[in-house]
Amino acid sequence: MNGIQTPKWKSQLSYSARGEILCTMPNIAVILKNDEKLKNIVFNEMKNTIEVIGKVPWRDYSGGWSSMDFACFEL
Repeated sequence: MNGIQTPKWKSQLSYSARGEILCTMPNIAVILKNDEKLKNIVFNEMKNTIEVIGKVPWRDYSGGWSSMDFACFEL
């Protein structure tokens, strides 16, 4: 054992036969709800848009989701 604990929420994810996390909408929802670095990304139902309500790894201000956010999020 390497001494690094895996968060319990990761057991809710779907994995491929090779152990890779599958790119599915349910997995994305679980990750956004639980990952400490991404928890400030939310969906605003009133505006029907994605918003950042706090700090994320690539920026430290709130505001609407942009093409820059998509590019940084994909990395």
